[in-house]
Amino acid sequence: MSMTRHVQLAACAAILVRAGPAWAAPPPPPPPPPLTTSETFADFGLLDQSETICASHGCGATAAVNGLWFLQQQYSTTFGHSLIPQVKPDDEIGDLTAVANTLAGASYMNTQKDTSISYFIFGKDKYLNEVAGQKIKIAVQTKEPWTGPPGKAPAYVERVTPTPVFLFSELKDKEAVEVLLAYDGGGGHYVTLTGIDYQPTANGGAGTLTFVDPSHPKLPSGGPSSLEISQSSKDGVISGVYKPFDTGEVHAFTITFAEGESPTPEPGAWLLLLAGFGGVGGALRLKRRGHADAATGRPTA
Repeated sequence: MSMTRHVQLAACAAILVRAGPAWAAPPPPPPPPPLTTSETFADFGLLDQSETICASHGCGATAAVNGLWFLQQQYSTTFGHSLIPQVKPDDEIGDLTAVANTLAGASYMNTQKDTSISYFIFGKDKYLNEVAGQKIKIAVQTKEPWTGPPGKAPAYVERVTPTPVFLFSELKDKEAVEVLLAYDGGGGHYVTLTGIDYQPTANGGAGTLTFVDPSHPKLPSGGPSSLEISQSSKDGVISGVYKPFDTGEVHAFTITFAEGESPTPEPGAWLLLLAGFGGVGGALRLKRRGHADAATGRPTA
């Protein structure tokens, strides 16, 4: 090979080395941001389902009222005592029990051996319309078929498997959130969420939920219960293992239903409204100042 050829090859190699980053494989994308938020555990109701008329299977009504107590504490100026009416002064458990027993009745959730998803939606919707009317907004994710009273599911029911993003967004906006842990072998357990710490990945994700458990609402530590969750694919169901406190039971589950309730407008919308009012106010001030400057002939600063 001629000297000229050697020089040409060396020059090409130098160019390729310098140009390497331009054709090298791009680095992998960073992982999605974690979904982490929590609500104040002390603001939740701590009713044990054993206090209700459906001691062995009243978790749906109990989870619902523990969440309603949270809404009433968080938004007292909106709801007052309308969600959980006061029966006796300083008797929180008595007030919660009275509402849970109402919800478990045949006219609402129709709790017998269990509470179906459809009757949970129907019963809570009916009760909230009676006590709060247009003051409350409901959002639901479930793919389960409607098996409740004759008719269709409410329009706010989104026919998708519950997602971590939905749980995070509802909790972040300080809403009451209930989910159903549907056991792989049949049956299930409703709980009231208090927080989520979840890391999505390209192929799913994993994390932790904290919650008020109707079968043991307050642990000896004084805090909420928790369990590990995961998704085996980006759009897969949320699954995990539920171990009721101090029972020795183990239940593999998937989350097949999630419901969130909040005041109308939603808490996040209040910030947008306030920002909008501030912008309108600023524009009006500038407009008035412009009129004044035009009248006096002074230039606008």
